[in-house]
Amino acid sequence: MFSWQMVRDGGIIILDDYEWTFFPDEIDHPKLGIDTFLAVHAGQYRELYRGEQIIIQKIEAEPSRAPSPGTPALPREAGPALDIAEKSVEFVLIAEAGILEAQALLLCESIRCFAGAYSRCPITVVSPRSSRRPSLSTLRKFEQLDVEYLPIEIQSYYPQYGTSYRIHALAHVERRPGPPVIVQLDSDTIFVAEPDLSLGASSAAARPVDVKGMCTTGPGDPFDSYWRQLCALVGVDYEHLPIVRTTVGGQAVRASYNGGLFVATRACGLFQRTEAIFKQLVAADMKPWADGPTFDTGTGVLHGEATTYWGTSQAAFSLAAVAGNHPVRLLPDTHNFPLNNLAGLPAPNAARLVHIHYHGLFSDASADVNPIMQGKLALPAAISEWLAARLPLRDHPQPTATTRDLTLEQDELIRAHDDLRLERDALVRDRDALREERNAILASRSWRLTAPLRWVRGPFVRRR
Repeated sequence: MFSWQMVRDGGIIILDDYEWTFFPDEIDHPKLGIDTFLAVHAGQYRELYRGEQIIIQKIEAEPSRAPSPGTPALPREAGPALDIAEKSVEFVLIAEAGILEAQALLLCESIRCFAGAYSRCPITVVSPRSSRRPSLSTLRKFEQLDVEYLPIEIQSYYPQYGTSYRIHALAHVERRPGPPVIVQLDSDTIFVAEPDLSLGASSAAARPVDVKGMCTTGPGDPFDSYWRQLCALVGVDYEHLPIVRTTVGGQAVRASYNGGLFVATRACGLFQRTEAIFKQLVAADMKPWADGPTFDTGTGVLHGEATTYWGTSQAAFSLAAVAGNHPVRLLPDTHNFPLNNLAGLPAPNAARLVHIHYHGLFSDASADVNPIMQGKLALPAAISEWLAARLPLRDHPQPTATTRDLTLEQDELIRAHDDLRLERDALVRDRDALREERNAILASRSWRLTAPLRWVRGPFVRRR
């Protein structure tokens, strides 16, 4: 990684062993590290050759685009890693049996491969319901990726609203000791470059909502009275809610941030306050959608009771930020990029994208409309090849890891460990016995070789 800074524009870098596959696990192959390097410097080099080696030529980087309105200017050359050290960040996401665990695995692997300075940061994957634990094979892959798997049992304030488990999970993780910054992630997202997670003078960072949804544009909006009641419920001055612009269409709305990517300092307790506000609005039966409309989500099509509280997790976070006087920095539009709304956005510079929110577009059923696979969004070659090898994500029913399964597997590992220890001790004893035998042979051979010399020397010594 440090070689990049040492090479001038026009200089050549040769990356060796790109196709080397000696180790059984893909994560140990040089290809992943090389792909990470290429992704971090996407748009800053020209590829000259690809085979057993990759040869690139450094070119002058594109000038950075002006930050979007409300986004503090942050010089890229300073690097977010200078603001927040590698071990200062903890990524947190949810995994449950089915498509969600496939998404979680892809996200964790993308962090390890493409998140640059943050690629080795702690990742915590929460399983909030014992009835929906991920499969044993998924847990083994989490272990290979050095991911902490945290199975807990959460009693949601409104279990029909699946996103409520993320609210509770983040509050649970925030209560634990850990790195000073927590990054909440939707499982149906991936990183394709190093993110900008710096906070500056803010306590949190996020992207605005993609579309208006249940937000309010102000007086006369159908949801304005709902937001005023929410503010009164939690003791927040409605007028103190900042104005942000939706990612799609640029509508001005009272602050509501997309839940695909939240960054917050652990000390500010923002996720716990979000949980407390969500509890209040459920207790007050403040459903923004009385009829439970239909939404196409990363886990499938939802409607009815599953969507009557849709959007309240994001609303609760926004209210928690204002209630705690925690300013929220707006992340660049390269983060939490809504792939499902590609058609409604200006054509993005694909080489500059950092974090993609693909919703359900990576699933088997959406393979024919995935813009990346269709070539409508041309990501850097290394990213495209990485995705092509893993998509579509399939929702195959798999046996989940019950407590009994995990206990049996643990017992089996303990027995295997004990057997290996006994085998090792036996080998050590054999080694020591062979060493003693060797020493005895050498001593005997030395006596036979030196005896004639002693006998010959004897007469000469006596004559003197």
